[in-house]
Order: sequence, then C-alpha cells, then structure tokens
Amino acid sequence: MTFLLFFLGLAHAQPLCSTNYSISPTDWIADIDEINRCNPLTKPGDARVFDVTRGSMVRSAHRQENVSHSNIRSDNYKLPTDHKGTLKYLGEKQYEMVFNLKFTANPDATVTPAAMLDRVRSCLDAARPGLRGPGGEQLNLIAVSPTQAQAMGSVKPPEIEITIVKPGERGDAQKYSSDFNCATIVHELLHFAGLCDEYKDNGEDVNASECRAMGPGDSMMGDGMHIAFDDSVGEVGRCEIPVESDFTAHLRSPNPVVREMLMRKKYFQIGNISTLSVGLPLRYPEVSPVVIPTVPVIPAIAGAPPLVVAGPPQPLTLKDIYCVEKDNGFVPLPTSVDAPFNTLLVNTVDKIEVQSFLKPVLEPNGTTTSVSRRTLSCSCPEGDLACRHYLDILRPEAVAISSPQRKVYACPFHTQRMTPVDFRVPKGQFRVEGTTVHYRNKPMGRSMLHPAHFARIINGPCQIESTPDAVKKYNECARFSVNYSISDLGDNACAQRPAYCDQPESWLGTLPTATSP
Repeated sequence: MTFLLFFLGLAHAQPLCSTNYSISPTDWIADIDEINRCNPLTKPGDARVFDVTRGSMVRSAHRQENVSHSNIRSDNYKLPTDHKGTLKYLGEKQYEMVFNLKFTANPDATVTPAAMLDRVRSCLDAARPGLRGPGGEQLNLIAVSPTQAQAMGSVKPPEIEITIVKPGERGDAQKYSSDFNCATIVHELLHFAGLCDEYKDNGEDVNASECRAMGPGDSMMGDGMHIAFDDSVGEVGRCEIPVESDFTAHLRSPNPVVREMLMRKKYFQIGNISTLSVGLPLRYPEVSPVVIPTVPVIPAIAGAPPLVVAGPPQPLTLKDIYCVEKDNGFVPLPTSVDAPFNTLLVNTVDKIEVQSFLKPVLEPNGTTTSVSRRTLSCSCPEGDLACRHYLDILRPEAVAISSPQRKVYACPFHTQRMTPVDFRVPKGQFRVEGTTVHYRNKPMGRSMLHPAHFARIINGPCQIESTPDAVKKYNECARFSVNYSISDLGDNACAQRPAYCDQPESWLGTLPTATSP
C-alpha cells in the first residue's frame, strides 16, 4: 500500500492531464507516463513521445497544476489532427522531432518506398534552416524507417503508415503522390507535429469544415505552403524541356540574360487558384472556349501562353474572374541577370498589379535586343470579401517574384515540371544537363513557421495552466479545423469560434523578419 501511495503522490505532484474521475489506482500507475508528458522540455536530453489520435479530448488543469484529482477536468475539445513523433530538447534552443515512417507503394506509384524516404530526408535537410521559432529556436525534423526506430528504445516514435500513389493524385498526410515536392512533404509531416490545415477544402473530405480558421497567404499550413517554403529556404525543382521546344534556343543562348529570363517565374504562373479556395462554388465560362488545333502556333504576344484548349471548358480560376492582362509592347532587353524581371506596380488591399518580362525575341542569327512585357491587374469590387481573400493569397506570390532579393524560377510554360532529384544546386541558380534543368530558388531566409506554429509543436497536445497563451489561442482556433473536432458544439458550431480566429496574426502571430539566406 505504501508503494501505491508513493506513486499516487508522485502523480499528483506532476502537471496533471488526466480527467477520468473513475480511474482506478492501477490505472493511475499506468497513466504516470501520460501525466509526465505534460512537463515542458527544459533540460538537454528531455524527450516526449506523442501518440495521440485525432479526436482525442484535450486535458487541462484549470486552477493549478498540483491540485487534487477532484479539481481536474477536461478542456472539452477534441484534437483536429493526429500527433505522432518523438520530441527531444538538445539544449541551446535546439529541438529535434523524429517521425517513424512506414512507406508502401500502390501498383500505379512511380516511386519506391526507399526512394520516397530518401526524398523526404532530402527535403527535411533543405527545410531545416527555415524551421525556427521567434526567439531563434531551431527545430530539426528527422525521418527514420521502422527498423531504425526500433533502436530508439523507450523513446521510439509511433509508426506512421503512408501509401505512395500515382503522380497527380491528391494526397494527404498518409497518402503521398509520387510527385510530391518538398513544400508538400513538409506540410504533411507538420500535421503529425500537431498543426492543422488553414485553407478552404474543396469538399472532397467529409471532415473538412466550413468553420476552419484561415491562415495568411504565406502560411506553411495554408494555401501558401509553397510560397512559405520557397520564401524561407528556396524551392528545389526540375524541368524537362524537349529538344523540339521553341524554348531550347533560349536555354542554349550565350546571353545569360536570355537564359535567366526564360527560367524566371512570370505573372501568368501565379494566382491560378480555384474558386473553392475562397469558399465560392465552381464556375464555368458562359460560352465554351474556341478549340484551336494543337499545331505549332505563334502567340500574338511572344512568350505568352498559347490559347490551346482541348475537350470541355475548364472551371474558371479566381484570376479569370478578378484579373485582366495588359499588353505593354516591346522594350529593350535588360543588361543584367539581376535586373527586376518582375515589378510590383500596385499592392493595396483591393488591387494588385504585377508586370513581367516574357520570352525574349530571338533574331535568326540568335541575337536579341528586345523583349515583350505584360501586366496582370487584379482588383476587387467594393465589399467583395472573396476577392479580398484571393488577393491575400496572391499577394505573397506577387511580392516574391518581384523582390530584388529573390530569384524565383519555374519551368517554362508547356514544359514538364518534375520532382527534384538534385538538392546540391546553389540557391539562386539553375543548371542545364541536356534537356533537363535543375534549379534552386533564392529565398529571403525567414522562418516558415509562425510563432504559434512553433510554440504548438514544442508544447505538444497537452494543455495545462502554464501552457503559453499563444498555444491556447492556437488550440481554440485549430479545434474548428475539421467537423469531428467540433461535433460536440452542435448546429451552431461556427458561431462559437472566437473572433480572433478570423485574424491570422491574432492566433498565429507575425512571421519573424528575414535573415540572410
């Protein structure tokens, strides 16, 4: 009996998470590890293993953390996402989180489990400099195989099963498309670190909620996951440009400005977002587009995407609805690869204009002196909140391609973008190998995690009295991420979401300023 009382006393001395009033003394002893997982990681070597399934109730000590069991109760909300991994504090503001990934491949997958694990590791290596907290803390994400995880003993992370599917198929945290890139991989793994989605779902997932709190356009967990990754550490990419392409001559030009201009991302490669992303229904053109035969054509504006449409009309994008293109004619070719190939002309709440150089015009002898230039102008009618939301998503992309500190590349229009295989390309450069181009964008070097993201990862899924207010706010907004996490709120669930959840900086905080990339 003395032994039992000792353990019960130890349990009550910890920051308590348990809320089961009918728990037996035997269960109390078995629950000590779970109670201890509420403790913060303060000493080098401290580690916590998280194995929490979505829908689990968050537990909380409301008065003080060493109170008697009768004063402990639940915070009465369910976690919106699984939380599985081992978090360890290394000291000197350094943390690492280990995920145990078990990959299997469908017959139509084009990547083997071993190759996908290698890609995940390469992407996490690339992402590491951008996984920082607001106080200079560093988070290292590590992926191990189930065999490697066995060697971790008592701090072995729980196994996460992931299926690899064919390229182009929509994936999620446990279903990876064969063509997943680094930004998507990091986004999906951050779900297992406890972070929720912050974008409007397209309706395919029955648990995706109309009540979901939205993140800003540059959030790693929202529509801006790719711009967040790119702005932080620089996207890694690969393009395949056929020999017969009319881009080949530009790619092989002796003029570095011509080559650079071909690879830089342009206005027509940003903002191509579905109406579903802002909560609007799909819309189609009122009149079917004219089908132009798929034979070589010379666009009216050199470098502009040719108007080739096959099959039924495609849904309108938000760019189709809110934006127009303006032809600026031909201008002299810039003299430097560091020239502003894109210029942000207007950047207000209701209007964005970005101007781009397109493909240079080559003379028969391969020389060039001029280039066409066009402007994308997007503006919102008064009171159109969906348009405002669209501009919030478009803005980080427009700012990124226009920033003189950045170099943002993209595969030329109508060429094939492929998953990266070479992560050694220096930032802000591209390399040509035959018909293949490998590139790495030059980033701003800021963190890709908002302050509340980082705090939520380090804090874990347990909420107690000493939990930072930033995490409590994040949890209160995150609970509305999916229907099953708010099912206890009844029919009026959305109306119960705090007002600050409509203001991203209020529940996520402001991204730290950029450092040198």
